[in-house]
Amino acid sequence: MKKILASIMIAVSIAFILWSVLSDKGSNYSDLCITQTEYQQLMDSRTESTEQLFERILFDEYALFCDSVGNRMFYSLIESSDSAYNPYVECVSIYADARVAFVGSEISNEIIASGIEYDMIVYTEDAYQCFRLAFTTLPLLSINCGTEMPGDIAMPMSMKLFDNRKTSVQRMVASDGEIHIRGGWTRNFPKLGYKFTLYSDSVGNHRREWDNSLLGLRQDGDWVLYAAYTDQEKIRNVFCSKLWKDSCAVNNANHIDNGMEYRYVELFLNNQYWGLYALGYPIDALQLQMSEGEYMYEKSYPVMAETDIDFLVEGAPQGYVIKEFGVNSGESWSALKEYYQAMFYSEDEYASLKELADIENSIDIFLFLNMIQGVDHASVRGYNTIYNLYLTNKHGENGMDTILYTPWDLDRTWGNGFDNEPYDVEITKHCAMKSNIAYILLKRDDAQMKQQVVKRYKELRKGPWSDEQLSQLIHEYEVQIYDSGAFSRDKSRWPEGWYSDEADRLDVFEEYVLKRVKYMDEYVEQYNN
Repeated sequence: MKKILASIMIAVSIAFILWSVLSDKGSNYSDLCITQTEYQQLMDSRTESTEQLFERILFDEYALFCDSVGNRMFYSLIESSDSAYNPYVECVSIYADARVAFVGSEISNEIIASGIEYDMIVYTEDAYQCFRLAFTTLPLLSINCGTEMPGDIAMPMSMKLFDNRKTSVQRMVASDGEIHIRGGWTRNFPKLGYKFTLYSDSVGNHRREWDNSLLGLRQDGDWVLYAAYTDQEKIRNVFCSKLWKDSCAVNNANHIDNGMEYRYVELFLNNQYWGLYALGYPIDALQLQMSEGEYMYEKSYPVMAETDIDFLVEGAPQGYVIKEFGVNSGESWSALKEYYQAMFYSEDEYASLKELADIENSIDIFLFLNMIQGVDHASVRGYNTIYNLYLTNKHGENGMDTILYTPWDLDRTWGNGFDNEPYDVEITKHCAMKSNIAYILLKRDDAQMKQQVVKRYKELRKGPWSDEQLSQLIHEYEVQIYDSGAFSRDKSRWPEGWYSDEADRLDVFEEYVLKRVKYMDEYVEQYNN
């Protein structure tokens, strides 16, 4: 009698689940939540399916992203949406009785930040499939290259991007394109950086680059994905790039915006979760508004000092390449050679250098790299050595070219050196850019340069480099990196990578930054006389 009664109770329980959950194919998330016991009963009364039971799962009309290897579905909450924490859920399937249910109660900020994932089940009358449901507050980017992974040579890909920002005008962006690995030393790590280009087909099936504004960034067809593998807190390159863009990027003779910025995303590669990335655009001819006769020079050999390079040689000086425009001809290299010849071989008290240098930009790059401890940029590899800086000759109204400095690859900053231990660079260490007119004239006790450097630094410290604004920017990134749960997921995906203690969030980084600028204050104060 007890067995019969137990069987009846189980049948009634399952019937109630079917009535409450199956009564409508679309329901609010909260109405589809079941207990662990009910979840187990649904599985016990069905057979696990080897075929996909659904085409897609929609939350507020947008399909979840799938991590097929991890057997997970990802839901990105739309900023400031009234239904973000209780979305309307639909199961799109060829099976009329296909339904979905979730083991878990409410979606909350605490659940998202913790990285907790809920069990979910898609089922019909006879079969079921189980998944995990992950939550994030970051945009989601999926790139599919078929059965192969991106390599050094560009290969075809398809892309879809879910833009969850409040200000988004196009939630889902899809495009075909090409993708390849990007980076130098970072190619040695398992989590790689990438560059991809979007394409569209025009009339007559002619393929052309498709310019689009992804996540509110500039209108372009070329994009980069930064992996942040060697950055313990995953912030330095993004933070420093934003800092330069907001404070120094347009402070040059031509008022060119030579800064870039990133947006954090969670990346899926060939339907596999790939981790936390930063989506950005490259520094190129478009960004620098380059015209005919202007060239972007890149240092390709990091340990060679500028004083050891023969800038009198014909053609390309050793250790440099042209990144944008031009070839290795005398005309292409003349601006760079004239600049360094005036810097190192001038006999006219640097009068010619003052005309060839963009003074405002030179002062800014000198202060910026010193403050952030750009150990991969300025003089640390050797006296008068620079690296990871683009030098671009820009035409002036007076017919003279001036050299514009543009920093990039800013992960080796704020205490992060060439070891895998965080903060292996002493907080007191200065990274003075010595092949720079500001440094040269400061060492010559030039009163005008000292006045300009001190004045500019005080302006920056009252504005974007103030303690308050530095902290505010750090806190904004902290919310994105940690409150989204992405840091925890990235660490699980790449456990051999470089990570700080997750419990510290960005507290240690912020403390280092604020202490570091105090030492920078002292450094600049020596010229205030």
